[in-house]
Amino acid sequence: MSEKVYVLNVYNTMTGQYELIQVTKEVFQAYRRTKWNIEDSTDRFFKHETQMSSLIGGENDGYERFHEFIDYDNTPENQAIEEMVCQSLHNVLELLPPKDYELIYELYFKNHTERECAHRLGMSQQAIHERKKRILKKIKNNLDEEGC
Repeated sequence: MSEKVYVLNVYNTMTGQYELIQVTKEVFQAYRRTKWNIEDSTDRFFKHETQMSSLIGGENDGYERFHEFIDYDNTPENQAIEEMVCQSLHNVLELLPPKDYELIYELYFKNHTERECAHRLGMSQQAIHERKKRILKKIKNNLDEEGC
């Protein structure tokens, strides 16, 4: 007499289709005992903040994806947009006169204070502050013109 085979009809999020998956007796019983339905797992997750998962992957490399581990902020789209903004900023910084570029570089890339820059350049801290405001306004206007 052959051993009983346990099969569940599971929604594969990668293919968007239901698939029959062979599982162990323990998994089958737990699935049936909790009366967990794939269709409302997302609603339950967000409503009760209870972790639900869906199985994806093959027999040997299967794994579970949990909502709390998905990084919704660092998507390829967001990374591409960030790269475009950085490139635009770099282009705008290249347009600055050398002395303005040097001040911005010292303040934002080397993290020097306005007071340190003022001392090095022989100016007052207030003069450095006003110059920084003027340069940042110019940078903002140039970025706005580029559509960033």
